[in-house]
This record gives sequence, C-alpha cells and structure tokens, in this order.
Amino acid sequence: MLRLLLFFSFLLLMFQLSAQGTFQKTYGGTAEEYSYAFQTTQDGGFIVAGRTFSFGTGGWEGYLLRLDGIGDTVWVRTYGNILYDEIQDVDTTSDGGFILTGHTATNDWAGDVSLIKTDASGNIMW
Repeated sequence: MLRLLLFFSFLLLMFQLSAQGTFQKTYGGTAEEYSYAFQTTQDGGFIVAGRTFSFGTGGWEGYLLRLDGIGDTVWVRTYGNILYDEIQDVDTTSDGGFILTGHTATNDWAGDVSLIKTDASGNIMW
C-alpha cells in the first residue's frame, strides 16, 4: 500500500512539473539584437533589456522587451538617440514599472551612464 501511495505521489509530482510549461522563442527584427539582463515581473511574465539595431532611430538603441508568462510579446520599447545606446540592467519597481541602467553616446561619441525610470508600459517617467 505504501508503494502504491508513493507511486501515485510521484506521478502527481511529475504531472505538476510538466504542466508548468517551457518555451523557446526568438525575438528581434531584421538586424541585430543583444540581451544583457532580464527579470521576472509581478504577474509572472518577463522583462528583457539590451540593445537593438532593428528598431528605433537608426543606430544602436536601448531595447526593452516585455513578455507574458508563456513568452509572447506584450510590448517593445526603444530608448536613446541616433548614435549608440544600450540598457545593461533592468529591475522592477514597487509601482509596477521598471528601472533601467545603461550607456549612451552623445554627438561626440563620449559615453555617459543612463538611468531611466519607466511606468508598467515602458513609457519614460524620468
């Protein structure tokens, strides 16, 4: 009887683990994208940060990709200017938004640190 109980407990555990699901997807456009950081979000989704050459103003842009729990794209945002920008780290904030840190290049290619606070939809707050 104990063996039967252990067997059914094992089957139940395996069913629960397989029901969680996994995914493997590719994101981006026709040029290059790089991801540097990601976090889980309060609703079980994901936020991915990096840089893109496919979207934005024509140069390297900071790239923020919001995914739901099964990896489907909720929204994509780019940040920066025509030269070079990237988001190197991302974290969630208590209000459901995101805080981004990265690198930006100005007109003379001098580099600066960028710090961006967004709302839950990726819109810049400051």
